[in-house]
Amino acid sequence: CITFSLLALYFTLFYLKSPRWPPLLGSGLMAALACLTRYAALPVVAVIPVIIVSGNSHQKLLVRLRDAAVFTSISLLPLAGYILRNALILGRPLYYPSYEAFPFGIDQVQWYLYYTLSWFIPGRLIHNREIWVALGILVLLVGLGTTFWLRHRSQLKLRDFLTPGVGLLVGFTLFNYLMLYFARGFTALAVYNPRYLTPPLLVFWLALSFWLDRLWRGAGRIAKGLVAL
Repeated sequence: CITFSLLALYFTLFYLKSPRWPPLLGSGLMAALACLTRYAALPVVAVIPVIIVSGNSHQKLLVRLRDAAVFTSISLLPLAGYILRNALILGRPLYYPSYEAFPFGIDQVQWYLYYTLSWFIPGRLIHNREIWVALGILVLLVGLGTTFWLRHRSQLKLRDFLTPGVGLLVGFTLFNYLMLYFARGFTALAVYNPRYLTPPLLVFWLALSFWLDRLWRGAGRIAKGLVAL
């Protein structure tokens, strides 16, 4: 699932650089295989059409809408066939027997924050302090980022950091968390499992590698030393 999802994102990046049919069809095919492997790949199908429409402003809107529709059709038709097969054989479209709307409280927020922050910080240091640690890290990152940008804004350009490719990765991460939020209502689905956070972790490292590369190219010696560290 992760391999096919990353390949779908990879082909989409090629499409954004040179909007042609081969990368678009390749992206749709990889997304279809990812969805057939696991439903957890649905965020790929959600984010790519958004980026196709918003990321190629030099193309006509009708062309972007057409390409987004082509991708969506290719990526979802095989899954639609599988769901139809389930409905005919099992009597229901999905394996999960029902859906219940559960409240989303502070415990769930702490769960997401704990397993996200524990990628970088030992769990015993943040247990029962997840929200405060997250707020502290957010303030620290905003402060460091603002200070760095003000000192090096003549060397760095914002458009070099906020590219359609970065939007694709960030959007993929947001749609992953959104999918987990809604999927928690399916009975017999243990949605609160750290393995479902693996795609956002991989995307984080991809985005971080991209930003560090941009810093390395445009910053001075001190900044390069920090990047190397």
